[in-house]
Amino acid sequence: MKKIIVDGYNAIHKIPEMSNELDKSLSAARTALAMHMASWRGKGMYSRALIAFDGQDSVMKGSSQVKLCGIDCVFARTREKADNLIIRMVRDAKDASKITVVSDDNYVRNNSRAHGAEVKSVAFLRSPTGKQNNPSGAANKNIATERAQAITDEYEEYLRAKGKI
Repeated sequence: MKKIIVDGYNAIHKIPEMSNELDKSLSAARTALAMHMASWRGKGMYSRALIAFDGQDSVMKGSSQVKLCGIDCVFARTREKADNLIIRMVRDAKDASKITVVSDDNYVRNNSRAHGAEVKSVAFLRSPTGKQNNPSGAANKNIATERAQAITDEYEEYLRAKGKI
């Protein structure tokens, strides 16, 4: 079975239900993400789920790993970012091909892929089954908002010219 590693704060900021929890507290957002992972139906594909967070000694009081809602949560050391922690876990794994990294951060994605891990967008976690609706991955491309709108406008213009809308 495979292991899934989630870039915690990246996922929190990308999933609206989680980012809304930030209004309460960072702890509430972390707990919401852990609860989501604990009930996520796609996790049946994985023997272990782990969420990596940037850490601060004052937050963790010396502990770098805790369980939230039954999910392992690892906090990077104060001077280390979770990005580097995730990459190190992938690099040091016996078989990185059995690891799926979930992040929309290109640094994490590219380095994890280079070390042999499978990489998924945070959108992967939003699907109850863990399957992305767009197998080509086109929806996961990072396009500037202005450029995306220009593409949409062009397409609408094309459809109007063809009498489709």
